[in-house]
Order: sequence, then structure tokens, then C-alpha cells
Amino acid sequence: MVRVREARRAFRRFRSICFRSSSPDLAIGAADVPWVAAQLILHGNEEARAMGSRLSATTSRSKLPGEDLVVAGLHDLSHGIASANAFLVSIAAPRLTALGLDLPKRLPDPELGLYRVLAARHGDAAHARYNALIRRMVSYQRALACAR
Repeated sequence: MVRVREARRAFRRFRSICFRSSSPDLAIGAADVPWVAAQLILHGNEEARAMGSRLSATTSRSKLPGEDLVVAGLHDLSHGIASANAFLVSIAAPRLTALGLDLPKRLPDPELGLYRVLAARHGDAAHARYNALIRRMVSYQRALACAR
């Protein structure tokens, strides 16, 4: 229960930085703690990343490389949020489904959607960020295939 309370507190405190596309009334539960931690680490300032690391350290499950992106993307897809992570999971949906993950409905045109989100946030660096995210997703898929 302490983790959930800390995740709720972090969501409120860093909402403008890390959770802009999320509703301010979003109910954070125990299943959302890994998502909150991943968003803090990915999008936060130094203080938010430290909080995300503390929350992430308290989730005692094995982490695959890129799992934070998938957890955040699944959360966003299930809540109807068109975020970079949701588009990334939509791009990888065929392989992730083949590997046994249950996915919510995919977003349309995920490649273009991901690029547009990244271009709005990173400007000229969008192409490099896009390629880095795709590489991390491929790494996750390979690690998941080996783990199964």
C-alpha cells in the first residue's frame, strides 16, 4: 500500500512533466506502480527519475531490457492514451501477440503516430529517438522470446 501511495503522490507532483497526456483524475492502483515508475524515469527531471528508481526498485519482478516501455505502452493503450509508448507497442503488436502477450486494441498508423509524437517533443532529434525506441523494442522482443 505504501508503493501505491508513493506512486499517487509522484503522479500528482510530476503530472505536468511526466504525465501530461493522462487525465488528472486518473486513479492509480497497485497495477499502475510500474507504469508510474517507468514514466518518471523516461520523462522526468533528476528528482522524478530518482523517485521512479525508488518505485521501480520496490517492484520485485525480473526486468527485461525495454520492459518499461512495454508496461507504459500497455497502460496507455488500455486507457486510450495515444502516447509514444502506446504507438511503440502498437508497432510491435504482431510479434508481442505471437509471444503470448494479451494486448488492447492497437492504435491506427502507429509508425506515423510515433514519429509525430516524437517530432512534437524532440524536434530534429525525432528520427534518432524513433530508431532508438525501435531498437529497444526489438531487444525486449528477443529477450522475451528467450525467456519463454
